[in-house]
Amino acid sequence: MEYAECEAVVKDFPPFREAMKRRGIEDMDLVMVDAWCVGYHSEADAPNRRLAKPLIFCRSESDCPMENGYARPVEGIYVLVDMQNMVVLEFEDRKLIPLPPTDPLRNYTSGETRGGVDRSDVKPLQIIQPEGPSFRVNGHFIQWQKVIVYIYILSKSHSYEIYCKHVKVSKMPFFFVVELSYRFHS
Repeated sequence: MEYAECEAVVKDFPPFREAMKRRGIEDMDLVMVDAWCVGYHSEADAPNRRLAKPLIFCRSESDCPMENGYARPVEGIYVLVDMQNMVVLEFEDRKLIPLPPTDPLRNYTSGETRGGVDRSDVKPLQIIQPEGPSFRVNGHFIQWQKVIVYIYILSKSHSYEIYCKHVKVSKMPFFFVVELSYRFHS
């Protein structure tokens, strides 16, 4: 929920919209804003609030659910967002870097739909576990050796994001929440 709010705040920020226009992007529905949490190295630079530095991407078609939105990063833009108050704290349009060209071969559709053919040199992959899997799945929990992971999928308008939560190794907390950097569309 808050990642969607962060995306909306960044997209509505006038200097951001101007930076997008400089790159030839007028349709904000094509823009993807992925908030990444800010880390720190010591108490001296420890944040006193939750901060994010979003990564920006631009799709080529708003109505293509199979498009790989991460194939076209928007570079040269620095954004810092206060996730608690949902405000842009810092913004810099550092360098105008052209977008990668639109390339249908980067999408997740069959070759025929992209004006080409699929690769024929890839041999079939078969994963066989004759003694059964070495992991167990119980609802949202996955247990493998000494690792326990709680996985959930968050649905956002026309897309889903995968999160791992409460990861433990040998019953000791390893991390609390991580968003896997993969967004897939329905």
